[in-house]
Amino acid sequence: MKEMDTRMETDSVLRVFLRYLIPSLVGMLLMSVNIVTDGIFVGHRLGGVALAGINIAVPVFSIFTAISLWIGIGGATQYSFALGEKNIPEAQRIFSRSIIMVFLITITLAAIAFMFRVPLANVLGANSETLPYVMDYMTILLMFGFAFTIENILSIFVRNDGDPNLSMVALIVTAVVNVMLNYYFLFILDWGVSGSAGATIIAVTIGIGVLSTHFFQKNLRA
Repeated sequence: MKEMDTRMETDSVLRVFLRYLIPSLVGMLLMSVNIVTDGIFVGHRLGGVALAGINIAVPVFSIFTAISLWIGIGGATQYSFALGEKNIPEAQRIFSRSIIMVFLITITLAAIAFMFRVPLANVLGANSETLPYVMDYMTILLMFGFAFTIENILSIFVRNDGDPNLSMVALIVTAVVNVMLNYYFLFILDWGVSGSAGATIIAVTIGIGVLSTHFFQKNLRA
């Protein structure tokens, strides 16, 4: 914390801006790479109908991403204000409330959508041909989609807590692991669309683990 404060106060505005700009741009780009990766592998392995099924389920991912950005960016902004005022307890409360809020909203929406997942798939445009693929993919997303929102909001808070490079590295690790697991689950194990969704969830969970090291490092420094 002290090191971050010193650099923010002594470095030029341009240097601080660039230090955060590039990791932020890369991070925002990689947030969307996971679903694109799933589509590429599913399209090559299972064909156009399976790819269409994933595309129909994409709005679920988009909603989760929107929730994490909505609460994450607002909460992290207030968090940064509190840090600037040296009000560490308030910053910690903002962080805790933001994480809990994202988790509860995601779980609530996912539970409701899970109960009505077949009508939801039909509303999104599924037909008799694509419905099995939509259901396989959407079921995994709804059951474990909170991992997306937790990773996204942690990435935002870690970036605002003075470690934009770790935030970027975590999202890079997520993208690379997702590619590797998609290939293994689809082409080696032949797990189909569910395997692709599972690969993404596992990759995101690993990304959360990478982001969590930031807090262990802070405890060690403290």
